[in-house]
Amino acid sequence: MHTTLPHKKKYTELILLRSLVCLIVSLVALGLIIMSLDDIGWTWDEVYYFESSQFQIKWAKGLYHSLFTGKLGTALSQRIVDESWLWDIYHNPHPPLYKILSGTGWLLFKNVLGDFAAFRLSSAFFASILIGALFLTIEKRHGILPALYGSCSLLFMPLFFGHAHIAATEIPLMTFWFLCYWAFWRGLNRLSGSLLLGLFWGCALATKFTGVLIPVPFLLWSILFRKKEAARNSICALILAPIIAVLVNPGWWYQPLNKIISFIQASTTRQESIRINSFFLGTLYEFSPPWYYSLFMLAVTIPITICFTILLGIAFQVKEKFRNSYDLLFLLNIPVIVGVTMLPKAPVHDGIRQFISVLPFLAYLSAIGWYYLMEIVSSAISTAALKKWGCALMLLLLIMYPAYQVQKIHPYELSYYNELIGGVQGAHERGMETTYWFDVVNRQFLDVLNSKIPSGAKLSVWPPNVKYFEFLQEKDKIKKDLKFLNVKINLVCVEKKCTLKFKPETPEYLILMSRRGWLISLYEGIYEKAKPLYSLTFDSVPLISIYRW
Repeated sequence: MHTTLPHKKKYTELILLRSLVCLIVSLVALGLIIMSLDDIGWTWDEVYYFESSQFQIKWAKGLYHSLFTGKLGTALSQRIVDESWLWDIYHNPHPPLYKILSGTGWLLFKNVLGDFAAFRLSSAFFASILIGALFLTIEKRHGILPALYGSCSLLFMPLFFGHAHIAATEIPLMTFWFLCYWAFWRGLNRLSGSLLLGLFWGCALATKFTGVLIPVPFLLWSILFRKKEAARNSICALILAPIIAVLVNPGWWYQPLNKIISFIQASTTRQESIRINSFFLGTLYEFSPPWYYSLFMLAVTIPITICFTILLGIAFQVKEKFRNSYDLLFLLNIPVIVGVTMLPKAPVHDGIRQFISVLPFLAYLSAIGWYYLMEIVSSAISTAALKKWGCALMLLLLIMYPAYQVQKIHPYELSYYNELIGGVQGAHERGMETTYWFDVVNRQFLDVLNSKIPSGAKLSVWPPNVKYFEFLQEKDKIKKDLKFLNVKINLVCVEKKCTLKFKPETPEYLILMSRRGWLISLYEGIYEKAKPLYSLTFDSVPLISIYRW
């Protein structure tokens, strides 16, 4: 009995240490993101998500008041529910859970942080939860230092850090996806894990259609390792997840079967309903880029030190002959997610946004690579103290580099490219898209717009999203005496003299975002040959410009 007490004490101390390190890493991540929540420009989609969230909040308030006025039937009528929860399906096609969470953050903190930062707060919290979950998952198998490297690898991937500031589907879906796999492993031995798997998968389905892919890797894993214990997980998930997905989406409460079928059809036929171009290596693709797009994009948008440890992680798994079931449960997500993007007519566009959920699993793989690297370093050093210092130094060096990359490119994280393609400038020269989502309409650009453009001026916008700029006017980000126009342009030629004719009004200025995949011939000519009145650039690459017509 007495011999077991030191072991229990040591185990307790280890649990406390891992919990403390996990908490510190999560809080640091949360703090870094919150401090810069309003630095990145408001994105195209956030405008529609914010407005949709306002309809949901209005409905919830109406439902609350109806409990005391006896008009519950009105608040719960199909017309009111559909109007509140299925608003503008074209621009706002996803299920509403992430908007509910963003709206809750806005409601609680708008007076402290302002509209934009408060609406984005839930993404920051989700990112910190994901960082913590990743740490605990890696630590369980490989120890504290590899877990610290893996969680920091994810945090300092510029594209992850950038998306953690944006109130959209990416960070919530990524978090629910990873938590599903944490819960699945727990569910092999505990009923609570199976129930949590159903909960997290239901939340993922209530966030984005892509969530339907979540079970594929764990079903493959169950077959590969012949795990009968996985049956309870699968049953709980298949029963609970659809129920939760419908419960948190009042828009599906009436005629749920018809609406879910319509949602699936719209999501699987996007090449017909929402065709979004991709500009990739100097070629314009009208819907789906080449099959190797995702592999190429991941290779050039993840900092090279992390790419290096990812490759070492692959080498370690090959050395171990892919025998560890715990590691493979998480790592199988990588070929599944990337493999889906290689299918014909897969909706892949906007950088890595459509397959960004692969990043936590790549960070897990990078932690394994760091562990393997430390094995190599330790075997080359005989002194125990030097081994510890060598591992600590290697950890610091490999983490400082991606952290520096985030600091260097902020607030243009969504434009990041690594040295393999020559950074942002090299990517631009090689025909890559360097911006796509209006995230470059940041404080610096808005200051110029408000100070340099005269009051009463008329402006056209390309890509054409007047609603976006009018929304910023409503939120006092742009002065209200500017007029934004949707214009039709015709080339009129008389006696070899050609002029542009605008309808319904003639604008004086043009705001042109440098999304090359959307540049029709007129705007392509302006982008390549005309001198802008002002251009916001990074690494000498124009991201958004203002021209005088």
